[in-house]
Amino acid sequence: MKRLIVILVFCITMVVHTNAQAPEIYNRVDHILWIVEDLRTVKKNWQQLGFDQVKEEGDVTLLSKFSGEGESVKARMAIGIMDTLRVIWIQAPKRGNPFSDYMRNSKEGVYSLVYSVENKKSLKEEAQRLKELNITILDNLEIRTSRGKFSYYLFNTAREGKYTLGFLLEEEARRLFDPGMDGTNKYHLKFSQYAFAVADEPDVSDFWYDFGLPEFTVTHDSLSDKIYYGKPGVFDVKLGWQRHGSIPFEWCIPLKGPSVYDDHIKLHGDGFHHLAFETADIDTVLADYTAKGFVISQSGGWGEKGRPGSGRFAYLDPKGLGGITIEILWNYKE
Repeated sequence: MKRLIVILVFCITMVVHTNAQAPEIYNRVDHILWIVEDLRTVKKNWQQLGFDQVKEEGDVTLLSKFSGEGESVKARMAIGIMDTLRVIWIQAPKRGNPFSDYMRNSKEGVYSLVYSVENKKSLKEEAQRLKELNITILDNLEIRTSRGKFSYYLFNTAREGKYTLGFLLEEEARRLFDPGMDGTNKYHLKFSQYAFAVADEPDVSDFWYDFGLPEFTVTHDSLSDKIYYGKPGVFDVKLGWQRHGSIPFEWCIPLKGPSVYDDHIKLHGDGFHHLAFETADIDTVLADYTAKGFVISQSGGWGEKGRPGSGRFAYLDPKGLGGITIEILWNYKE
């Protein structure tokens, strides 16, 4: 009898901690949809950071199949590639477009992580899987540009998952980005993280775990040399990690402030916070950025200085960068 009870407890534990794994399409984000208030300023500033491969598409048309905000509106769009990160920036009117609710609540920022699917059959199968998880389609958004039409399928994951899940057919994704743009940038920065700021992590972790992605692995490292806007910092943060794909997802959960994570949550709410890039020479990069007028909002280090496993980080003030910021990372190498 005792043996039977032990077996039952083990089986129940396995049910609780096992999820249905999401399809392989989630191993790589194809690109991000990024809503900005002033496209020209955002483009200029990211170019100042050394990311020259940004191309304006000019006026485009947004056609929403589901939104009640209006069927067809004009917008401006730019395409960028930063190392392996692919970006679509959109400046739309504040009202009467599919992004209106997002702009009212978050002002600007990364709206959707977009995955490419092989064909409509694969998309239909995934949409059915999501429906069984009570995740329904939010919009079928068509973007009409000089290079053709692109049909996005957006799902309502933002409330619980903190970003909108998006899909685009592989053929359209290939056509959307110029193959001549390889992501080369001034300082050879290597894209290394999609990062979010959330007030608390259990519900978000549970949501994506039920979705089929890994639950968060939470770490709480001791930080050194903490600086917040030029003054000694007292901030503390724990980090939730998802390493299901080629680029990890980092979820920043502030424990003590002031901090850039608290700042973001107060201004924009929980959601996408920064893009992280690794460098071999953090001092040269930051000296160039500050000489151009960018402000280091927060910085510090981790690990034992001069030892393997240690490193440094620095964030820039997000003003003029489109509602999110950039983090520069340096890891000690012998």
